[in-house]
Amino acid sequence: MVIQRIQTLYLLVALVLMAIFAFLTSFTITTGSGVFQVGAVHHGIVGQTSPHMLLLCLNALIVVITAIAIFSYKNLKFQLRLCFISLLLTMALFTSLVVMAVTGKSEGELCISFSNIMPILAIVFIAQACVGISSDRKLLSDSARIR
Repeated sequence: MVIQRIQTLYLLVALVLMAIFAFLTSFTITTGSGVFQVGAVHHGIVGQTSPHMLLLCLNALIVVITAIAIFSYKNLKFQLRLCFISLLLTMALFTSLVVMAVTGKSEGELCISFSNIMPILAIVFIAQACVGISSDRKLLSDSARIR
């Protein structure tokens, strides 16, 4: 694995952020009947939680695609395509969290967790990795043209 490329480190940080995010609570809704937690691994009333399939599948896809992108450093075009897919999936995950928070706000008192910043940071790091990969592709095409 080529660690000296900065985009590999960006992708690794995004992978770790999204892996940690899977196990944290995104927000809680306090109603008269109890406390309702929303997260990828635990979704439901406290003590009776089950995985939220949409968040869990999106998060798993992001982690797997980002890991594949890290190890496909020899094919920059494929790596860039995987980064764009991961970026779109992370945006979809964050959008679904916002929609769930807005709809859950009407059901009770909403308490948003600080862990929701992790997908935003992952979006930033994946975007920086895309920029780095694009600059590497440009550098390689320019050097091939000089020969």
